[in-house]
Formats: sequence, structure tokens, C-alpha cells
Amino acid sequence: MATNDNVNTSYKHQRAVGPATVLAIGKAVPPTAYPQSEYPDFFFNITNTSHKTDLKTKFARICKNSGINKRYFHCTEEILKANPAICTYKEPSLDVRQDIAIREVPRLAEKAATQALAEWGQSRDKITHVVFATTSGVNMPGADLTLTRLLGLNPTVNRTMLYQQGCFGGATVLRVAKDLADNASTRVSL
Repeated sequence: MATNDNVNTSYKHQRAVGPATVLAIGKAVPPTAYPQSEYPDFFFNITNTSHKTDLKTKFARICKNSGINKRYFHCTEEILKANPAICTYKEPSLDVRQDIAIREVPRLAEKAATQALAEWGQSRDKITHVVFATTSGVNMPGADLTLTRLLGLNPTVNRTMLYQQGCFGGATVLRVAKDLADNASTRVSL
């Protein structure tokens, strides 16, 4: 019969030495940006609702007090004009918006991951797990597989994908990555 000491000893080699650590960070934002102070004008112009002055005034006040300095978008004015449903109240636009997200989210993740991998300075072959979260663009196979392919990672990399978690998803992927990184042979990219 195994004792606690025997069990602890037999599993010790599977644990990482020391705490899970963030070794590098990459950042990427969509190419289109609007200063927060200009966003109410942009929004009400693109949605053809500039005549709703009371609502625009309230929205401008919310934007001013939000603490946000700049808003980043994948949608350019050209994309919005080519897809008027995105800017029209009660028009069905979910499919259009999801198609944009499905295409653009992995590309954005690739930019951030490429920066982090360069900062890390190790071979991509050492990555054993990819943990990915996004609040949009649900599709299967998912953005995690697309990212793995864009980065040229081994197809046997273990992938964990979280969709539609909102801000909660960021903390969740960090926890999942930490739990995975506690394994001695694991190198996680998120």
C-alpha cells in the first residue's frame, strides 16, 4: 500500500520547480483607432443618428467619463459603409460582425504572440500548449487552431479555447495557463 510520502515523491518529478511565470508579453490592437473625444461624432454620423442630439449629448458625457482615451476597431469606415446593417438599428448584423471577428481575431493574436515569442527568445518548438480566449467570433475549428497554424506551431500542441467569456475570460485563461504551467514539461502560450 502506498503511503503519502511515496505518493508525493512519485509525483514530484511532474511538478515545475518554482511558480508559473510570465516570461514575455506581446500586444496588438486593431489598425483603426478613434480618440474617445471624437467617438460620439463618429458613431452618430456612421449610424445616421446625428439628429438625436439629446442621446448624443448623453453618450458624449459617458465617453468623456469612461476613462478610455482611444477606441480600436477592425471595422474601417469603408467596411461599415459596405455593410450598412452593422450601423442600422435593429438590422441583423451578427453574421457580418462574426465573420469579421473570425477572420481578424486570430491575425491580431498572431501579432501579439509573435512579439511575445520574440521577447521570450526560445524556439517555437518548445510551446506545448496554447490557451486562447476571445469575446467574439465563435467558430469551429476555432481561433486557437488558426493561431497555431499562423505561428507555425507543432500541430500536436494542446489547445484550450474559451469563447464569449467577456472580461472574465482574461483572468480565466491566466488561471488555466498557470495550472498547465505547473507541470514541469509545459510551456504555455496565451
